[in-house]
Amino acid sequence: MVETAPKPSATTANTDAVPAAIATQTKTATVLPEGTPKGGGVGQIAFVSDRAALPQIFLVNIDGSGLVQLTSLNEGACQPEWSPDGTSMAFISPCGGNNEMYEGASIFVVTIESGNTNQISTLGSGDYDPAWSPDGSQLAFTSLQTGRPQIFIFDFETGEAQRLMNRTMVNYMPIWSPDGNQIVFVTPNPDNNLPTLFIVDSAGQENPRTILGSAFRETFRPTWSPKGDLIIFDLDEEGQIGGRLLPNKQNIRINTPLAIVENLGFSPDAKWLICNGMMDNPGQDIFLMLPTGEGLLRLADDPADDYQPAWRP
Repeated sequence: MVETAPKPSATTANTDAVPAAIATQTKTATVLPEGTPKGGGVGQIAFVSDRAALPQIFLVNIDGSGLVQLTSLNEGACQPEWSPDGTSMAFISPCGGNNEMYEGASIFVVTIESGNTNQISTLGSGDYDPAWSPDGSQLAFTSLQTGRPQIFIFDFETGEAQRLMNRTMVNYMPIWSPDGNQIVFVTPNPDNNLPTLFIVDSAGQENPRTILGSAFRETFRPTWSPKGDLIIFDLDEEGQIGGRLLPNKQNIRINTPLAIVENLGFSPDAKWLICNGMMDNPGQDIFLMLPTGEGLLRLADDPADDYQPAWRP
């Protein structure tokens, strides 16, 4: 039987968790005024930082200017995920840091211009890894409501969430294909029980299948190029990014100067990557680079950890 989450309220479900300050702070955010910013979109990046003690979400221009704190939640906020049109952002709270699992977290969606915030998950078991469908009508996410990480799809029109696959397998970290027809996710490899990437149709009707075989020992946090030709992902290996070139079904490794590289994302024009990583400072910072791993740029240099960047469309 398919599990269904309760339909959310049309207003903010938890006013203590999402304070009114989120709206007033967001309105001061600046946008680069002329030309097309590097990477496309409006030239802004949301990211999580520990500089406010608890993890909170910040917004910054691609040139490092215009830093604005978007959230001031009592239990922290993280995992920012932009809607395809860049007008809204999904995030989770509570958040204690840059983790793989968030027990007890809920997903919220904030409209950036107004600051209006809705809580779209209310079960309290733990919902995280939000991922918008390309048309903005649905949100895939990982939920612990069945007792183990599994992927659910929230429909904004019906206000309901249904499990993607009627299977007992652990599955998490979903991403949509640019055409919205497929979802790639992380699941234990049946050969060695280590995390790897599988793919399934976005309706969850077909049998999921592996896309990497045994090419990589462990894979995490996939992201799909807006052009549709490349999936990249974190590896549990120093300074390396994993990739899958879809046209010729080729697995690749991308070397970077970073000691740690994770939470990768593409720019809207697919010409740049963004990530958090560690190089010459003890903490994690936000970096830009070319998809080849070259042209590394540090976006901000703060002693606190910065992570989970998301490029605004």
